[in-house]
Amino acid sequence: MITLIAAVALTPAQAFEFKDALRTSPQVLAGRRPIHTDPIEHALVMGTFIKPTAGGTWRPAEADAEGRIRGNGYFYSEYQSLEDTVMLLQAEGNSLVYVNGSIRPGDVYGYGYLRLPVAIKTGANSFLFQSSRGGIKAKLLPVDKPVFIDLADPTLPDFVMGDRNAVHAALVVTNASTRREGLTLTATVDGTVRKTWLPAIPPMTLRKVGFQIPPPTRLDRDTVECSVRLMSGEAILDEKTLSLRLRADSQTHKRTFISDIDGSVQYYGVNPAAPLPNDHDRVGIVLTLHGAGV
Repeated sequence: MITLIAAVALTPAQAFEFKDALRTSPQVLAGRRPIHTDPIEHALVMGTFIKPTAGGTWRPAEADAEGRIRGNGYFYSEYQSLEDTVMLLQAEGNSLVYVNGSIRPGDVYGYGYLRLPVAIKTGANSFLFQSSRGGIKAKLLPVDKPVFIDLADPTLPDFVMGDRNAVHAALVVTNASTRREGLTLTATVDGTVRKTWLPAIPPMTLRKVGFQIPPPTRLDRDTVECSVRLMSGEAILDEKTLSLRLRADSQTHKRTFISDIDGSVQYYGVNPAAPLPNDHDRVGIVLTLHGAGV
């Protein structure tokens, strides 16, 4: 029998997987159109959305062996909690989700590394997922620290021998608290420390932040460890260790740069040019780009 309301969470530290929901078929006109239409979204905006029940356009749906609830459209489920707390919502395949009526972004391509801090209230908590890519897979995870580094989606370069400049990198920082004070990130390599002041990370959000890593002083290894500390003043909020490759300039390697568009840290791969076998004056260059989901 399908249970639309999750079992009561015994403690805030317990993870929970969404195994069932009520699903309604897509009611949005597909394609690129000048006017966006969505009756469920309209009801949410107007404050007339009513908690769905089985019947009519809403049908029960259960997760398969992979934990995915299949189909397209909206998926409604609930989670019961014994107390007010904060958890991390990790959902895949959804374009967005309404948590207790508040809209939050989704992981439409299903990468699995978006973990959103969400406020959980005592009693029933509603989750309304929207998906157009074949279904959703979602779970709630405990929060160990109020502000922390998430290593699920790092942007890291390689160190290149002979380059003595600091390199740019980026990590996700999650603020699962109500605090907004200034944060810093320090990166330490071979005893050298580089400190970066971070931009604002509002409460109950996450942000991928750029920072600088000092170059290594030892070049007799293939991997360089970097210690990163997330700090508020003198207090250490979180600490992680990163591993970066050390490459010769003749080897394939990754480089990072600061985007002129939005100031984010981006990367590209380099396959160093080599002379053609019978022509020492010319080298080739290949530029490859990517599409969605690559």
